Formats: sequence, structure tokens, C-alpha cells
Amino acid sequence: MFNKPAPKPKINFYLVIVAVVVLAVVGSIAYYFLSLPQPNRSTYQAVFLVNGQVYFGRLKGINSKTPVLDDVYYLQVNQQLQPGADSAVRAATSTTGEAKQPQFSLMKLGQSEIHGPEDRLHLIKSQILFWENLRPDSQVVKTIADYKKPAR
Repeated sequence: MFNKPAPKPKINFYLVIVAVVVLAVVGSIAYYFLSLPQPNRSTYQAVFLVNGQVYFGRLKGINSKTPVLDDVYYLQVNQQLQPGADSAVRAATSTTGEAKQPQFSLMKLGQSEIHGPEDRLHLIKSQILFWENLRPDSQVVKTIADYKKPAR
């Protein structure tokens, strides 16, 4: 005759603790990845590798294991090769005995290499020493802009 009231569902205390911990961990990981510095998509980046090479381009996927650099340029040292070490030393110094500053050219990847690479570098994150965004008024960015201007 008398119906017993339906039992109230019990909330498992341990399940709530686990859910809170999981949410805290996921939130921390998301915050970490969202707060990492990102390349400025409106300009170029300089990427310095552990082997001393420097490349310029548009860096993508910096937080992945294999970031990609598109629209790639690099510096090439312009030196006139002289036969013999003695003449090479003379070529590297001016008439006043001061060392000449090396002349650099900005080269477009894929334009002058004998092996004909594509204009994209797939990097290994552990080989990147550091990267930096380039200012729009930097000499490298100005030279790239001049390179991209149509010939008149």
C-alpha cells in the first residue's frame, strides 16, 4: 500500500574528483599550447638552425615536430676565389690591411641550386635553435619585396 520513495541517485565522489582532475589537466595543456609564441603571419621569419644555417620565409606549425618554412630565402656569401692561401688572405684584406666585410646575396630557394629543390623546407623542430619575426622595414624583407616586384 505504501510505496517506498524512489532512492536518490548517489553521485560517486571519486568520479567527480577524476572529472575535475581531467578537466584541469586538459585546460592546462590547452593554455600551454595557446600561450606559446606564434609566427606573425603578416611578415617573414628568420629561422636559425643548430648547424649555423639561417633561412628566411613564412613559418608554419612551429609547435609540431616538423614545422614548415614556405617562400624560402637564404644568404649566400659572395667571395672571389683566389688560387693559393697567400692570395686568399690578400683578397680578404684591403690595401690598408683591414679585413674586408663579406658581401651577401639573398637567394631564393629553388632558383639556383643544382638539385632543384621545391620552395619549401620541412624542418625538424629539435634542429631549430630559435626563430624570430622580421620587421617589415628589415633589409631582408625589403629585398624579398624587391625580388617579387614584376620586371619592368
